[in-house]
Amino acid sequence: MHREEKKETWTQKYRPKSLEDIVGHTTTIKKIREWAQSWKEGRPKKPLLLHGPPGAGKTTIVETLRKEYGWEILEVNASDTRNKENIEKILGSAATSRTLAGKKRLILIDEVDGLFRQDHGGTRAINRIIKESTNPMVLTANNAYEQKIKTIRTKCTAIELRKVHPSTISKVLAEIAEKEGVKAEKEALKELGKNSNGDVRAAINDFQALAQGKEELKKQDLGIMNNRNVEESIFNAVKQILKKKSFEESRESLKNLNENPDFTLKWIDENLPRQYKDKEDLHRGMKTLSKADSYLGRARKGRNYGLWRYASIMMGPGVSLSKKEEYRGYVRYGFPSIIKKLGSTKKERNTRKMIGSKVGKKCHVSTKAAVINYIPLLTQLIKKEEEAINLTAYFGFNQEELTFLGAEKPEEVTEKAEKLITEQVSQGKKKKTPQKNLNHF
Repeated sequence: MHREEKKETWTQKYRPKSLEDIVGHTTTIKKIREWAQSWKEGRPKKPLLLHGPPGAGKTTIVETLRKEYGWEILEVNASDTRNKENIEKILGSAATSRTLAGKKRLILIDEVDGLFRQDHGGTRAINRIIKESTNPMVLTANNAYEQKIKTIRTKCTAIELRKVHPSTISKVLAEIAEKEGVKAEKEALKELGKNSNGDVRAAINDFQALAQGKEELKKQDLGIMNNRNVEESIFNAVKQILKKKSFEESRESLKNLNENPDFTLKWIDENLPRQYKDKEDLHRGMKTLSKADSYLGRARKGRNYGLWRYASIMMGPGVSLSKKEEYRGYVRYGFPSIIKKLGSTKKERNTRKMIGSKVGKKCHVSTKAAVINYIPLLTQLIKKEEEAINLTAYFGFNQEELTFLGAEKPEEVTEKAEKLITEQVSQGKKKKTPQKNLNHF
């Protein structure tokens, strides 16, 4: 049976073949080429840290770099790999060895700023690989100035990639239109450039989707595309529900809202008493909202997310229609206080949990038991510099965790702990265990 050949998309067909083909980053490309050329000529350079918003072209640049210089690429996603063991297992030997053909390989660590959502020594592992690598390395991040990747950033050459200007994107689309024989209004291409939010690939995909089957692409043909990019804010959606008394309008306000239903419910719950001054209106509104909460609970418990639409009807049109008449006048809406409270303590709770996980693993107890029984003792032991260094080397504490435990000069402690580990490894000794001190509990 004859198999129909799959046609190339325009993004595949017009993918950059060299670094010079990449638009919107002229100065940046020059720096990257100088870096790559140094490696080719045997003059190793520090790793590159390409940072910028999604769609700025980080992945495209790395892929083009690989093809142009003939490097074999080894890629890991830091936010997926996460822990020290996985990073060292994948990158450990690859960073210092060549391919079977004797060529250098390009090491790519993608989304390095996502590593620390669940930090398990990943920072230390990456820093060690950067130090030992004899192959070119590129790291990517959306935000290179996250405090938690400070030690990694200082070991790299950071290059920022900004979003491509809409007019530059429009020129790319005009060139594609000419090559594909597509008639396109200049204003239509300008609008596509604006809608792309600086992402060239997204603009090309949109252009192909809209141009197919048409003799000419006009600005009015972008109507659907424009509507797709307009999302109503949570503030306006809540305002629509609480002030108006309309089934259709309140339903549409939630339909256009790109937010989690639980988050939306918390917003309505926070502001319902501020808007509904009539006691009967407030009673009916809260009762209807509680039904929405019940549906959301059932959806989570049974993983039956079809129940979300019933919750949406209750929290939107249900709450809107629970009042006798529309409310007028200005009311100051507020951000949900429960989210503020959880947000302000989230970092502290995550740090405590991370310490408990590390201690529990070493001491063979649960994370909860480690948090309750061991953290109070650690806060006392860690005040002494020698104990702090030994504990850091043994448990793998980072600077944030040391600060939480009350250690003085956490940066110095981590540096000395690194040296201690290196000395012990070189001498073939095991890490000094502070277990005897912890056994007081």
